[in-house]
Amino acid sequence: MINAHPEVDSKTSLSLQVLDHFLGTYKENKQHDEVIEQNNLYEDVIPMIDKIVLSGWEHSRNGDPLTHEENGTHE
Repeated sequence: MINAHPEVDSKTSLSLQVLDHFLGTYKENKQHDEVIEQNNLYEDVIPMIDKIVLSGWEHSRNGDPLTHEENGTHE
């Protein structure tokens, strides 16, 4: 779940109230499901995923060597 509200602890935000209600209801009804991971865009460090990262992941998954750019070297 991605929270893009700048005031993640705001008690007056209607969208955060809806989120809290959803999470509470979900946890009550889906007690055996996985825990929902919450990312707060204004608090968490989220790495940039771009074309180079995606290409490197694909090469790694296929067992192919990474390019210099994918490997973080710019030789």
